[in-house]
Amino acid sequence: MPKTRVAKYDNVKFLLIFLVVLGHFVERSDASAAKSAFLFIYTFHMPAFIFISGLFSKSTVNAPKLNWSKIIPYFYLFFILNFLRKAVEAPFKEKFTFSVFKVGNASWFLLAIFAFYIITFLIKNIDPKLALIMAVLMGCIIGYTDTKDILSVSRILAYYPFFLLGYYLPVEKVTEFTQRKWVKVISVAVLAALAAVCLFCLKDVYFIRPLLTGKNSYFKMEKFALWGGLIRLVYYFVCSAIICAVISVVPKRRLGFISTFGERTLGVYFWHLLIISVLFDLGVFENLALLPTAAQMGIVFACAVALTLILSLKVFSIPLNFILKPKPRNIEKQDIGT
Repeated sequence: MPKTRVAKYDNVKFLLIFLVVLGHFVERSDASAAKSAFLFIYTFHMPAFIFISGLFSKSTVNAPKLNWSKIIPYFYLFFILNFLRKAVEAPFKEKFTFSVFKVGNASWFLLAIFAFYIITFLIKNIDPKLALIMAVLMGCIIGYTDTKDILSVSRILAYYPFFLLGYYLPVEKVTEFTQRKWVKVISVAVLAALAAVCLFCLKDVYFIRPLLTGKNSYFKMEKFALWGGLIRLVYYFVCSAIICAVISVVPKRRLGFISTFGERTLGVYFWHLLIISVLFDLGVFENLALLPTAAQMGIVFACAVALTLILSLKVFSIPLNFILKPKPRNIEKQDIGT
């Protein structure tokens, strides 16, 4: 029996995938506005994607046996994307190197989702409170080590609490809670406060940037390194509130192409960074820094919108269909978080 899609989460995923694309544009700029945008986006966009993935993981995780045909595709895509990322960079470098252990900036998420399903299946019979506490502790502790981003171990452990929280929370209760009027009012205030902090307190909070990617050790935060575990613990609570706020402010009704494209975020995620890397390596944006900041941000925003919309078209799912050969449905429906 086919699953009934929930428009609210397709809408949220379209917003998040746009922020993913925009984030990979602004991270290459040293403009203060770009740094503010980076902090705003990276504070919650991947944790939110991971939370929604956990929210819709229940049927797979709760099955008597682990459905490998459901999760193996994530590993296939991880390996292929990791290789493609190196391949598109090769013409611009003196030597081509590839290691399955050194994970790229986009492929890590696919490996992480693959790992999240396996870990959650193995611990699903543990008391939820204990499991969440252990996941949070591991996420806080891993930052004191330097994993060199090998197999995304740091990111997997740092972000796993969001997936586990999504797995434990019923979709219906999350939807009902985030639809309450008072929650919506507070959510707007939370997002406005986050934007204000990123804009007006940039110098005071920018030290947290290494923590937001999940892959860095706390020592990248220099004088705050010793407090890294506590900072990440606070971050877990703050980020959870922001995720709730994002879900709350997004409409629950279908929004035309936005809801439709929200079903195809996997294709956008798979291709976008390859294209962005080529554009920057070709020097398309090399003179961007010469423009006024407002013009820079306007161009970057427009490019992110265009790339998100283009990659949401069905044609970009065809190669994924060929690679994964899904039986029950097309890959554009096999979305991040469903």
